[in-house]
Amino acid sequence: MIPWPHPRAAPSALLALVALAALAALACGDRWREGADPPPAPTAEATPTAEAVSTATPTPTAVATPTPPPTPTAEPTPTPTTEATPAAEASPPEPAATTAPPLLAPAPTATPPPPPVPAPEPPPGPFVSIRAGWNGGCALTADGEIACWGGYPNSAPGQRFETLVSPSCAIDEAGAIVCRDGDGGTRTLGPPGRYATASTSGNHACALTGAGEAVCWGGNRDGETDAPPGRFAAISVGSTNAYGPAATSCALTEVGEIVCWGAHYTGQLDVPPGRYATVSAGGARACAVTDGGALVCWGGTLDPPPPGGYTAVSVGGDTHSCAVTAAGGAVCWDGRFSRMDPPDPAPDRYAAISVGIQYACALTESGEAVCWKAVDDKIATPD
Repeated sequence: MIPWPHPRAAPSALLALVALAALAALACGDRWREGADPPPAPTAEATPTAEAVSTATPTPTAVATPTPPPTPTAEPTPTPTTEATPAAEASPPEPAATTAPPLLAPAPTATPPPPPVPAPEPPPGPFVSIRAGWNGGCALTADGEIACWGGYPNSAPGQRFETLVSPSCAIDEAGAIVCRDGDGGTRTLGPPGRYATASTSGNHACALTGAGEAVCWGGNRDGETDAPPGRFAAISVGSTNAYGPAATSCALTEVGEIVCWGAHYTGQLDVPPGRYATVSAGGARACAVTDGGALVCWGGTLDPPPPGGYTAVSVGGDTHSCAVTAAGGAVCWDGRFSRMDPPDPAPDRYAAISVGIQYACALTESGEAVCWKAVDDKIATPD
C-alpha cells in the first residue's frame, strides 16, 4: 500500500500520485490496444489494377490465402524450318524415279500387210442380167430366178421376175417392184403401177411405166424426183456424198436424147448434145455411150474416160466407173478407187457391166458372171 503523504508534503506527493496514475493509465491503454481491434484506418482508393491491402494484424481465425494463379509456361521456341509438316497427315511417298526416254526411239518393226481378201465368187450361170452392190451382187436367170452372193438374199422358191433392178429389188411378172429383206420377207417399192424398168439409189428411185412415162419417188432435195413429161426408153439414177449430198436422174428418150434433172452442183445436168444408145447416172456425174460407140461423160468427172469404142457403161455412186469396150474387155477409171487393168486373160467377151460400191461385176456373152473388188484403194479388173 502506498502511504498517504503528509499534509505538508501534499503538493509534492500529489504530483507523484498523478504521475503514477498516468503511468498506470498508459500501461492499461497498451494492454487494451493489444486485445482489441483498432479503429479502421482511412484507406486509399484502390487503383484499377490492384486490390487494397489491409495493414491490420489478422485475428486468430485466419482467412485462407487465395491460391495465386499458375505462372504461364512459356511456349517453346520452334526450331526454324523451311515449312512445318502437319503431324496428323502422312507425307506422300516419293515417286519412283523413271528413266528418261531416249531422244530417238527405235524404229518399229515393219509388219507385212495382210493378203488381200478375194472378191466373193458368183455362182455359175447362165444369167441374163447382173447387178453389183457392196462386196456382192445378184444375177437373173432366164427362168426368172435370182441368184445372189456376198450376203444378198436369193429369191424365194416359186418367185419369178422379169427385170433385175438392184441386188435387192426386181420387177415381178405383174410389173411391181419387189424388194427382198434379209429375213426372207418382201416389200413393194414405189407407187402402185405396172413398170417395165427401174433404177434405185440410196436417196431416191425412178421407174418407167409400160407407156414409157417416168415416175420417181424418195428424197427430193434438188428436184431429183420431179420427172419431166415424155416417153423414155431407159432411165438411171444416182446419189453421192463425195461432193456433199447430191442426187441426179437421167432418162434416154425414144429418139436417143438424154434428159437429166436433180442436183447441178458439178454440172450433172449439162448433157452434151448427141444421140445416145445407153446412159448411166451417178450422184455427181453421168456417162453415156453414143450411137457410134463413143464414151461421153459430164459432171464431176475426176479423170476423163479412156478413148476407144464402147458398148456399155456403169457409173458408181461415189467413186468409179467401168465400161465394156467394143472388143469385149472391161475398163475402169475415175476416182481414187479406179485402176485401168483389163482381165488378163479375159475369161470371155463381156456383154454387160455393173458397178456397185468398191465392187464391180460383168456378164460375159455366154452368161457367166465375173466380179472383182477394190484392190489397194483402186478398182481393178480381174487378172
